[in-house]
Amino acid sequence: MAQLTGLETDQILKPGKQAGRLYARSLLCHWAIRSSGMTAATRAAYRGEAIAAADSLELIERQNA
Repeated sequence: MAQLTGLETDQILKPGKQAGRLYARSLLCHWAIRSSGMTAATRAAYRGEAIAAADSLELIERQNA
């Protein structure tokens, strides 16, 4: 996530609604929900889905060996 957003994990998790944090949190929320197979109707998930579509971003899931 740091390469994509320029923010380290501790910066993403800090309180606040700065644009970079909001972007990163929204993507994380969308990808976490999608990868779990659940459906959710949260603002963050919808915002993350829109960000991923607009920026042509995809989650690449890795299988643990």
